Amino acid sequence: MWSYVLRRLLAMIPTLFGVTIVSFVIMQIAPGDPMDNLGAGGLSAGAGQSREAYLIRKRDLKLDKPLLLNFNYFADYSSEVRQAARLLGRDTSGVERLLGELAEDPDAPEHQDLMAFLQALEIDDFRERLADTKQHARLAAAIRGAEQQGLMGGGLVRVWCEDAGVHGVPPAIELLQLEPRAANNDAPTPADEPTDEPGDEPGDEPAAAPVDEPVDETPPTEEPSEKEDASEEKSTPGPPESDELSEQQRLQLGAIHALNFMVVEPFRYTYPSEPSDNDTPEVQAVWRTWWDRARDEFPKLEPQRREMVEARFDDIVAAESRREQFARLDYVDPEGLESFQRADLRVFIERLLADDSSLREKEIASLGARLYLGRVLWTDVPTNFRELPEAEQAKLLREVSENWQLYYRLNWDRFHPGVATKVGAIFTDTQYANMAWRLVTFNFGRSTLKTREPVSQKILDAVLVSAPLMILAQLMIYMVAVPLGVVCAVNRGNAVDRSISFGLFLLYSIPPFVAAMLFLLVFAYGDWLRIFPMEGLHGDGADELSPLLYAIDYLWHIILPVTCLSLFSLAGMAMYSRTSMLDVIGQDYIRTARAKGLPEDTVIYKHGLRNSLIPILTLFSNLLPAMLGGSVLIEVIFGIPGMGTLSWASIEQKDFPTLMALIYIDAIVVMVSILLTDMLYVMVDPRISFGGQGGAA
Repeated sequence: MWSYVLRRLLAMIPTLFGVTIVSFVIMQIAPGDPMDNLGAGGLSAGAGQSREAYLIRKRDLKLDKPLLLNFNYFADYSSEVRQAARLLGRDTSGVERLLGELAEDPDAPEHQDLMAFLQALEIDDFRERLADTKQHARLAAAIRGAEQQGLMGGGLVRVWCEDAGVHGVPPAIELLQLEPRAANNDAPTPADEPTDEPGDEPGDEPAAAPVDEPVDETPPTEEPSEKEDASEEKSTPGPPESDELSEQQRLQLGAIHALNFMVVEPFRYTYPSEPSDNDTPEVQAVWRTWWDRARDEFPKLEPQRREMVEARFDDIVAAESRREQFARLDYVDPEGLESFQRADLRVFIERLLADDSSLREKEIASLGARLYLGRVLWTDVPTNFRELPEAEQAKLLREVSENWQLYYRLNWDRFHPGVATKVGAIFTDTQYANMAWRLVTFNFGRSTLKTREPVSQKILDAVLVSAPLMILAQLMIYMVAVPLGVVCAVNRGNAVDRSISFGLFLLYSIPPFVAAMLFLLVFAYGDWLRIFPMEGLHGDGADELSPLLYAIDYLWHIILPVTCLSLFSLAGMAMYSRTSMLDVIGQDYIRTARAKGLPEDTVIYKHGLRNSLIPILTLFSNLLPAMLGGSVLIEVIFGIPGMGTLSWASIEQKDFPTLMALIYIDAIVVMVSILLTDMLYVMVDPRISFGGQGGAA
């Protein structure tokens, strides 16, 4: 028996593999974009948190990766990134003028790289629109993106940068004209990070909190981006930046914009929820870079003030939970330290960077610094960048470039994987491989809906709702249908058989959803038979009831749904049981039992019923899938948040992670149900065994 079970389990592997392939193909050809559920799909999404959430979720699902094979690690993005930076370093009017130059001789050697990049953006009728100078303004807006509400657009170039992701970072860093490095695979250490002369800098001002109030723990993106008034530029004969920025500066500016599109949240300012010493170098490197620049802005504290700050810091360290830590960070002591001042953060930074500080102290110090100072390292230039003096522009470009250089060094291994890693990524860093791995490990991730709930929790909650309903429905089916089938078989041809069969055929002809609507009209919406609730599993205020009354309220609510789930299958099962029993009572051993003078009840229920159950057990394989799948129509009609409702909502809302998990789990449950049915055969009929060829003898 166990060898048979093992063979059946091994046979599930290719079956599940086929299920994943078929499901993946269906998901790919299904219309619509699942990422639209975040409200930030395509070019319609602006910058800020909604766009970041969209991009993070897209990369989490590997939707920016190829479907089956990924050769991007072996591709050279240098030319494409340079052209992207060339376009992003200009405003829309500057891109429009660039298109005018390109239209004069698109096949010129100096225009080949730009033409190839623009054609790779897959712009409809690009050649025709390029030849028509009247369309250059709209074409430039589509390519470069319009500046709105102080936020840089990006258009199709932005989408290309987002899809390029980590592969475009190294060539973008090269465009920043940073200090050359030795050509080897040894990652520079954080100790080599750049420093700058301390003093006031424009890059630190937006990140600072008010003097006596902390900023929000998760503030919106503070890094400003380029902003130009497109309407004014169109009336200007020449691009303003051509007089202010050199071509090299525009390339640097464009590379910075491109990096912001390729990378979301480049720096880690705090420790994760489960901190470890491995996180310390990155967190310290970020704060040390900023502290080297801003140290002089924080004068040394008076001894008494420093003692009070350190005492309160130690009190925060002693807090048991992160929630309590934040509460103490923002607490105002009426008898002592009123509130943390900006100068007090010197204590936090010193504790964070000190070698003898404990991991707990470093964690609290990073939380306090992040809470009061925000994101201190600029990753983009401010919106008024072009209005600043030339010296300040150069300083900002240098500091932002140094920040990106720090990020590049801290993540060196990510951008320079080994040959084995690149070869493995051909097959593993794809959409299908990511989906298959999630299914195999039962790590279904999070929903693509705005709530971003864990898929496993959603399915578990729905199963806990549907399983009791399906168990009760199946019990009703078997406990009623099998005896009715036996009665009809024993009384074959008489009035009892005809009346019961007529009633069963009548029930079988009524679909469950029709019965549900009829029950609601008669027993829920009616004026004189309104005895059952219309929807849900509990009434208002059920949580305040005693356990007994709570259970009664639950049973009262599920009478109609369970009845609707049972009637249709009950009729079919009863007729199937009748047919099976008729086959058995016509056998020779039944006639022999009667000839021996055995009581009729013994003949029917001991000798006949047991053997008639073998065909009926075949239908048992539908029990577990039914419990998992629920009934879509019944649950929707009665407003029950079970598996049926979840399946329908996942299809309607294109929640592909949830839908894939449901298909995969359903396939497993079906195969397990069939295996359990085979094992029940042995329990019911001793003549069946798994010792013979093929698992049965």
